[in-house]
Amino acid sequence: MPQTSWLHRVVLPVAAVTLGAALVPPASAGPAPGQRPQDSSADRAATDATRALSADPGEPGPYGTTSSHYSLDPVRVPNLPMPVELAGHVVAPTGAPGPRPLVLLLHGWHQSCYLPGTDQWQVAWPCPQGWEPLPSHLGYRYIQRLLASQGYVTVSIAANALNGQDTPGVQDSPDSNVTARAALVRRHLALWGRWAADPTSPWSGRVDMDEVTLVGHSRGGEAVNRVAIDVPASAPYAINGLVLIAPTDFGRQAAPNVSTVTLLGYCDGDLTGLEGQGYADVGRDLAGDSALRSSMLVMGANHNYFNTEWTPGPAAAFAEDDWRDPDDPVCGTDAPTRLSAAEQRKVAATYVAGAVRLHARRDNGVLPMFDGSTVRVPSAGEADVRSTAVGGRRQMIPVRQDVTVRTSGPMSARTCDGRSSGPEGVCGEGVQPERTPHWPVGDQSPYRPGPPALEVAWTGAAGSATLRLGEPLDLSGSTSVDARVIVGTATPRVRLGLRLQDADGASVVLEPRDEGRLRALPGRYPLGKLLAQTLRTPLTGVTEVDLTRITGVGVVSRTERGRIWLLDVAGRRPGLAPPSTSSVPVVGLMDVKEPEGSAADPQEVTLTLRTRGALREPTRVVVRAVEPAGNSVVRRTSVLLQPGEPTATFTVPYERDDRDDFPDTSKLNVLVFSTTGTVVTGDYAAVVTIRDDDPAPDVTVAPVDGTVVEGTDVRWRIGLSEPIDSFESIGWRVVRADGGLPQLRSDDVPARWLRSRGVTPPQRPVPLWQLDDLRGNVDFHEDRQQAVVRIPTREDDRAEGRELVALRFESERFLPEPLVRVAVVRDGSD
Repeated sequence: MPQTSWLHRVVLPVAAVTLGAALVPPASAGPAPGQRPQDSSADRAATDATRALSADPGEPGPYGTTSSHYSLDPVRVPNLPMPVELAGHVVAPTGAPGPRPLVLLLHGWHQSCYLPGTDQWQVAWPCPQGWEPLPSHLGYRYIQRLLASQGYVTVSIAANALNGQDTPGVQDSPDSNVTARAALVRRHLALWGRWAADPTSPWSGRVDMDEVTLVGHSRGGEAVNRVAIDVPASAPYAINGLVLIAPTDFGRQAAPNVSTVTLLGYCDGDLTGLEGQGYADVGRDLAGDSALRSSMLVMGANHNYFNTEWTPGPAAAFAEDDWRDPDDPVCGTDAPTRLSAAEQRKVAATYVAGAVRLHARRDNGVLPMFDGSTVRVPSAGEADVRSTAVGGRRQMIPVRQDVTVRTSGPMSARTCDGRSSGPEGVCGEGVQPERTPHWPVGDQSPYRPGPPALEVAWTGAAGSATLRLGEPLDLSGSTSVDARVIVGTATPRVRLGLRLQDADGASVVLEPRDEGRLRALPGRYPLGKLLAQTLRTPLTGVTEVDLTRITGVGVVSRTERGRIWLLDVAGRRPGLAPPSTSSVPVVGLMDVKEPEGSAADPQEVTLTLRTRGALREPTRVVVRAVEPAGNSVVRRTSVLLQPGEPTATFTVPYERDDRDDFPDTSKLNVLVFSTTGTVVTGDYAAVVTIRDDDPAPDVTVAPVDGTVVEGTDVRWRIGLSEPIDSFESIGWRVVRADGGLPQLRSDDVPARWLRSRGVTPPQRPVPLWQLDDLRGNVDFHEDRQQAVVRIPTREDDRAEGRELVALRFESERFLPEPLVRVAVVRDGSD
């Protein structure tokens, strides 16, 4: 078949873009959930174009391996009260000549302690007596052994002490302790830098600290990304790439100029929103950044099975499948599309090794694994792994809100805001956020938006939507045009053509790979992800348009109905881009601690943003202050950063007063996010701590009447000398009174009153102080400074003389020592 047989010359009339409500064509039938679609003969012919990779990175290398372990004195890291371990498991090659690249691996958050021989685990540090630290860092030995055989020195570091102090909702920090995890990684890298430079060290001459790849799983992925964002100039190491395995993305950050491969498990039951997609989306828009960023969707993979210590069977402790629905037709235990733990590890080892090879060796032979190509890697077995990529040698054309779009035929289009919910015009309108990895939650989210998109829907074949480019684009050096396209689940199969138009008005519709066929991702909520796929269109043999002056790029419908979102298109050039020499300024926040002051002081707190690196233009960042207890936003604003000014200040509201507060410290979490590619955030979360400096009020307690007549109430008045700014309680209970007189008894008070206090009246009268449950609390708040405790008494015909009743008052906050106050009850005839 001639090379040009897939070229179709067409003339397409154009009309202005239609902007408006979400475009939802009627649903059409698709494959049943969990079933692999039945390919037509054309489908099979297209799939046969998948080629095997010439160099399989999953194959063991020529070297033997040796394992060792180090454990040094614990170290302090930010935001944690106790030091954390400095320990690592090393697997290194034997007989490998010269200094070897270093690969450091960091696990994520997991239970820190387990009880051997049981299914019990917990989050604590240090582990209680009889419990053992859960060895999460040993869960990647299968990756370490493969890499070491290929000539890399590997170390997987322990973070159990960090996990044991990181209890969600109890001791967590505003950035989920990513700062602490990153600090731990830096301590290990500094340690290896010293060892490599020390001629007396066994690692001298064996480790190349200028070739470091960081691998992180879950929160470990976000932490190693943070390390790569802010590498000090004096650091004894250089980071050449990142591999992020099912990472969190609390900060919406990407490390500038660092090649990054992200593995996403489609059946991840922990991070169901596949937040790690954000690393490619944010990195795409960094100014002057040519780093390749790849997202690898591993169909059938969950979160835990990447780590053997989180996997049932090989784990030392109890472990479980994090996908909670065993009967799900796509991700359930017996689903045909679900990977076993062993199959998932084969994929992880192969693709991590491939990514390390790409980063450390800049090996073009493994590039097709990560650049949107359709390849088969034998070591990964039959796993379905799909890649999309941005950056590298691509000429990126991202969709912007102000883009000009022209449509024709039965096709409509609108640009939409990169959020999953919020005001009208968002991309994921009406879709659950767990299904929209590109688009964070809308107005309620403290995150920067995801990438805008062109939402396109059609009700017939041959419609088109074309992006009009501001400047002509030279595609003459590109081998293909790659488009990142999301397919809506209502029309699970679509077929598209790619339209190019040049500056002279000539146009051509090209046939993409696999005849332009794309399928929606399968499954029911939280599956059915709206996640981009690669629509690749070869440019070989194109003569109908002038590829040096392309002014329009668009899609053409080849099916009767469909709905897609177009994120970007790119001219793809072969090979890797040279390392970028540009730099992106890093913006960070610093914690604030200060006394409260008085009501006369300004009702706000000032914070400082610090910029490291040279700003090229004025840039705004978004700031949000959040009250952590209720997670309510107390301020949302933006701050303008100016070139030549390393700091900028802003304020957040705080109500200062002259009243005693509880707790003694108040906190606000302040978060900063970049909304453009001109800056990135480093330490993006700060804690404002305000220490109350108002004295606690004095407490007075006394009987209202020293002596009362039986049949009336015995009363004690409790008073605070000053109003307070919190809700507080002072506890009381009946105790034995000193004084040598008889004690007030249970039959001296009404039985119904005892029952109202939760006390069953005894059959035989006893002194009130012997009733253990006879106690209560008196509550105080900003509108209440005085209170009275009452004990009613009964009038009877017995001559009892004087009786004593004593109350003991206690308050850990207001009464350093308990107070006992005694009252006297006398007969009415006295």
